Amino acid sequence: MKNIFPEENQPKTTISDTREKGASRRYWCLLSAIITAAFIMRVVGCFWGLPLLLHPDEPATVDYAIDMLSRHSWMAQSFDRPDHFEIKCDAILFAIFSRLYYHQPAYAAFQNHAHVFYLIARLFTAIFGTAIIPVIAMFTEEVLEKQSLLYRRTAALVASCGVAFLPVFVRYSTLANPDVVLCFFVILFAWMLRRYLVLKKDRYVFFAALLIAVCVTIKYNGAILCLPLALAIIYRSLRDKMPSEILRLGIISVLLVIAGIFVIAPNLFLDYQTVIASVIREARPNHLGADGLSFLGNLRFYLLDFADSFGIVTIGLMLWGLICLLRERDEGSLCLLVGFLYWICMSILKLHWSRWGIPIYPFYLILTGIALADISQRAREPLNKSSAAEERIFFARSSASKAGNTSSIPLLLML
Repeated sequence: MKNIFPEENQPKTTISDTREKGASRRYWCLLSAIITAAFIMRVVGCFWGLPLLLHPDEPATVDYAIDMLSRHSWMAQSFDRPDHFEIKCDAILFAIFSRLYYHQPAYAAFQNHAHVFYLIARLFTAIFGTAIIPVIAMFTEEVLEKQSLLYRRTAALVASCGVAFLPVFVRYSTLANPDVVLCFFVILFAWMLRRYLVLKKDRYVFFAALLIAVCVTIKYNGAILCLPLALAIIYRSLRDKMPSEILRLGIISVLLVIAGIFVIAPNLFLDYQTVIASVIREARPNHLGADGLSFLGNLRFYLLDFADSFGIVTIGLMLWGLICLLRERDEGSLCLLVGFLYWICMSILKLHWSRWGIPIYPFYLILTGIALADISQRAREPLNKSSAAEERIFFARSSASKAGNTSSIPLLLML
């Protein structure tokens, strides 16, 4: 028999559904606008100083990439930071661009067009600097998966805006330096760590170990990430009452880290004596304008360097966000200890630089975003009650119109 009321079989559209769709559309539009604006800022900044080569650190990446191409070798003769990941990526980009545009090897074209290759290396960093924005947004949402959608997205937008427009991120995303690239992989590492803690899948440990390998070939202090990975394996194994997993996952992780480093930068093993000498030299206790603060002074330096850019009130918001996380008692939130441990370990070093704190700052921003999301939620609570009343009136009116009579009028009056 044909249904004479076909609308009864259709899914009901409520005020909440309509509002949620609109909010979701606004969120993605806003996030896309933030990413686009940030990318434009970084691309424009990449032209700073050109054709003059004014930044003293950039040759440590670009010149070694050209040298590697001129020797037709996969071995980059750089051991200071060591920058091998960026050097290899830049070398590939240089070779492709030079063949397509100049129709000659990059090392030959570099003699007369050095500034063009420096621009390519800067754009490579800018791409990673922009890619951090959607990654930290998705990571923040996943950390707060037990919260409401609006709560998660508020925190994600705050963290994304910080990465997009904080001066330290914008500045170093426009230079051929390793710190922004390292920051991207540190956030990915924390994300894999969270998935391992929550989903208990071994593959996330293996992904995390490979990310450590990439980080070490960018900067030696990427080895700091071995500490949170080891702690996560120990915690998860003991929590599941499977202590034998500590040994198994530990051995596999160490092998993956070694294998990953060897594939990217084999000469870090083959020329280990130079590596050790470089690490000792880079860990020197004296450098004009970047020493003398001690451990507590370095902790304070990185914290205030962030607060000076984002506002001193941010320190209070960070503490608020930390309290909100502790209140949830979500073991997945332990992944944010990556930022804390990195902050502690970098402060142990005798020297301090603003750009060394770039991998730490996204974790500050996540805590700040959580605090602002919590404040926003508390401010909306009185409004949510009135919205609930509107929802009931909507259902009552809808029922009355479908019934085709006035039997629901008393219900409306009761509401």
